Amino acid sequence: MSLKDKVTHATAVTKWKADQQMRLLKSQNQVGTFESQVRAKKAELADTVLKLYTQERLSEEELLGICGEIDQIQEQILEQKKLQELIKQEQSPQFVSYSSFSTTQPGSGLVCPHCGISLVGRFCPEHGVEGILPGSYKVEAAQEVVKPTSDMLVCPVCRMPLTVRFCPEHGVEGVPG
Repeated sequence: MSLKDKVTHATAVTKWKADQQMRLLKSQNQVGTFESQVRAKKAELADTVLKLYTQERLSEEELLGICGEIDQIQEQILEQKKLQELIKQEQSPQFVSYSSFSTTQPGSGLVCPHCGISLVGRFCPEHGVEGILPGSYKVEAAQEVVKPTSDMLVCPVCRMPLTVRFCPEHGVEGVPG
């Protein structure tokens, strides 16, 4: 196991952990927003009950509508909490010895953590991120990628002509040839 492989793996695990923590924080913030909405709806419910009571026209219809909205928000809270549990149960990327991979191989056995495509090299040609072993952790939804306008891109490291945005071997963005 080479030092380069160990550092590469440590970097991948660190990136994965940071991504995992960001997704957890985002979900926790969403739960906080939903809980604020529930509190606001409960206050609205109380105000509506008092107003209708004082006007002597209290009916179930108005109250059931607000209660239904509260139920929907509470379902969203439960979904976010389930998502948080799934995120917490994810496994970190497994160690991979990259020294045996080259662009001449038909595939590296890695997938892009953003779009899930099988990679030829170590890096995704569309996103420029380092590949992971399939099933290492949940593949994120593909993000919108702006395609370069130039037809002729080359890797600035190896000068290999590229037909995609990022070099599959070095993970760097192509530059006009």
